[in-house]
Amino acid sequence: MERRTDGAASLRLGTPFRRQVRADQDHVSETGAIRSTDSDALLSRISAVQLGYLPFDPFATLFANGANTETKRPLLINIGTVLRSREMDARVETFLRSGSVQLSCKETNSCPVQIISLGAGSDTRFWRLAQDYPSCFRNLSRYVEVDYPQVVAQKCQRIQEEQTLLSSLGLEPVFNSNEVVAEKYALLAEDLLTYGQDEDTNNLARLLNLLDPSKPTLLIWECVLAYLDPITANRILTNFSRKIPNLAIICYDMCISGDQAEPGDQPDRFGQMMLHNLSARQLKLAGAKRYTTPTMALTPSNMSGTCWSHMSDLDCRESKDWTK
Repeated sequence: MERRTDGAASLRLGTPFRRQVRADQDHVSETGAIRSTDSDALLSRISAVQLGYLPFDPFATLFANGANTETKRPLLINIGTVLRSREMDARVETFLRSGSVQLSCKETNSCPVQIISLGAGSDTRFWRLAQDYPSCFRNLSRYVEVDYPQVVAQKCQRIQEEQTLLSSLGLEPVFNSNEVVAEKYALLAEDLLTYGQDEDTNNLARLLNLLDPSKPTLLIWECVLAYLDPITANRILTNFSRKIPNLAIICYDMCISGDQAEPGDQPDRFGQMMLHNLSARQLKLAGAKRYTTPTMALTPSNMSGTCWSHMSDLDCRESKDWTK
């Protein structure tokens, strides 16, 4: 029984057991499908490196876990991988140097900064920053990666086994329950959906305890929003913005309505085929279906409860020298 607002008692049967079981099963199956996309992204990066599209990445193969790294990806996949890597890396490097994600910013800022990468998977950016941008890397207070427990467990194991990965973490890394917390780096196991829950149940405090809310902080959403229900994504964004006053966000995601689409347009032929192929892998892509263009995703009404000093989108349509 529960008490109604008018004081009268009422009965509520709750969610039928079978329906709840089915919902739980659907979430588990989609979670597994989303995790599998991490392997796709890693092997695509290795392919782009091997073909010379991206600089040598000695860390990517360390996370491959015996997967076949010799398979070349189609040209279109290589283009997407390179655009994604170049644009994201450039903005992260700019943030480390200046505290801004605007590439036009030429200022140098010695203030320590923090980075949170949600759905980080097997990403190697932390180690590449340490190797390729040592002067900027000194400004990094801490880099926190978050992903599903199964993904984190595999990554944590590789970090423990490889001195090349361990050496960049900083002093006294502590490994506990398939997670790691070190001076410069932390890897947390968490379902991102929990960050969209109410404050007393969203587990966000555990992450925030590793950070200093007063420092400039960058939140990276790299190919994550497409998989999230828009309402949940907005709650996550709102919860972070309320807890971290000086917050910048970089989002890289798919837009399925084509290059010339207007807000609200339906998926073009390529977008339809992409949705079809991914749905066969049990990926629902709720976010991609709702926000089919960058303009839709960035409208203030889709970011309620937040206040931003600057918002912009980038359409990566032009590419050159794709001959390999």
